[in-house]
Amino acid sequence: MRILLILCSALLYLWSALVLGRAFLVVSETPVPADVVVQFVGPDDHVRHAAAVGLVAQNLAPLLMIPATFHLSERNSQGELVQVPSKNIREIFPCEPWNDSKTSRLMEDTHKELLLAKCTMDRLQLDSAILVSSASHMRRIRLMADRVFEKSRYRIHCVAAEEGGKKLSWWPDNKDWWWLTREYPKILWFLLYAPFVQDKDDQFTSHAS
Repeated sequence: MRILLILCSALLYLWSALVLGRAFLVVSETPVPADVVVQFVGPDDHVRHAAAVGLVAQNLAPLLMIPATFHLSERNSQGELVQVPSKNIREIFPCEPWNDSKTSRLMEDTHKELLLAKCTMDRLQLDSAILVSSASHMRRIRLMADRVFEKSRYRIHCVAAEEGGKKLSWWPDNKDWWWLTREYPKILWFLLYAPFVQDKDDQFTSHAS
């Protein structure tokens, strides 16, 4: 009976932590005009992309960057997004955070996307960005962005690709469970390795001439 009581208490504690935990994961700040919108890739990429394009359409930024796919688009005079020619990509994205170094192998892909975004922003002389991803992904992005981008130099805002104020039902839906089981371990891993990783561009860079 005692073992059953302990087990039930542990399950109740875990349940409470997970249900309340999604609210902690959601970060969505009010977007302000910036130099570029940076979109992170993921399983719900169409939702993220629509949100990122929508921010550009609202004239909140003239550029859309997707670091994971080395994609950069700019808004033309008609307000349409036009992709930068591929022949210029290596010059625009001069860094290689996905190299085979020991440090790179430790790092989360999202962390690498942020490093590449920062390196590219430096190349283009940009100092402000709106970061866009799924709502439950934004806490990890904010933690990483606070480390990668110096607050004294860059203005970074995080905007969720879905409503950050979404109410949680008493039973999380499948999407909530999927994020909860993935995000917390990834946040923990980042917090564990971050003190041992120096986020300096020259560690991951192969600059184009």
